[in-house]
Amino acid sequence: MALAADLGGATTTVAADGTWSLDVTTGLTAGTHEVQLTQALGARAIAPQTVTFSIAAAPTVPAPLPSGAPSPSPTGGAAAGTGSPSGSLAATGGSDAGVWPFALAGAVLVAVGGSVLAVRRSRRTSSAES
Repeated sequence: MALAADLGGATTTVAADGTWSLDVTTGLTAGTHEVQLTQALGARAIAPQTVTFSIAAAPTVPAPLPSGAPSPSPTGGAAAGTGSPSGSLAATGGSDAGVWPFALAGAVLVAVGGSVLAVRRSRRTSSAES
């Protein structure tokens, strides 16, 4: 029994266990390919059978970054900033002056809440002793 393919007229023979192989001597490129196979035994042959297969393109390797270029961020974009070489954080548009009123208000609320709690405990203690 012989197996023929349209790869330049290449032919191979099926082994007794039913296995066969065909060496492709020219490189196959990425994309979709089609192979026609015909099985023959003596003067008899079947109609050609078509097999379609695809070869995926090799993944591309990114070019190395030039020295001094920012490293990619975890999300895939380029990292950028305006921080100082001393390691301080980049400017974000907020200012220290805008934070102080909220910090002061928070401190006042904590102090008032602590005072109210102390007065209530003091009243409960004195009313329980009476």
